Amino acid sequence: MKTSKIKAKARASQKTVKPRYVPGLPGNQPKGKDLRLAWELQFESAHWPSQPVKVSSTDIVKVLQKFPKASSLDVAKTIVDHFEVTKGQAASIRRRVAGMVSMEQSILTKVRRLLPVAVDGDGAVAALRRIDDFLSTFEARDCSTPFE
Repeated sequence: MKTSKIKAKARASQKTVKPRYVPGLPGNQPKGKDLRLAWELQFESAHWPSQPVKVSSTDIVKVLQKFPKASSLDVAKTIVDHFEVTKGQAASIRRRVAGMVSMEQSILTKVRRLLPVAVDGDGAVAALRRIDDFLSTFEARDCSTPFE
């Protein structure tokens, strides 16, 4: 009988427990520190290689310029073979090269949209002005490279 009384008390105490605070639910007041940002940063940094990659972004850009028809995988393989990096660094380099190629293709697409459709003097001048405006937006960006 004593065990049934203990179980009954346990059930009663479970029913009176307040629900746990869940961020984002309406009507809940935040309690304590919100650790979502810290958790996200920790999750992201867990994917970083244990050793810093010794291949600079400038080196990757130079290889991309030397091999304009090569795929991002071919460029990454060339860099990995040349610099003799570890497997973890090779994965990081592949992601960096793929990101650079994607950005390069995005910019090329934007410039192509600015080119004139009709070939006349006024259309060419207007296209040059649009391209100049487009390029000036990138020139305004700070070009510091804090990780290199």
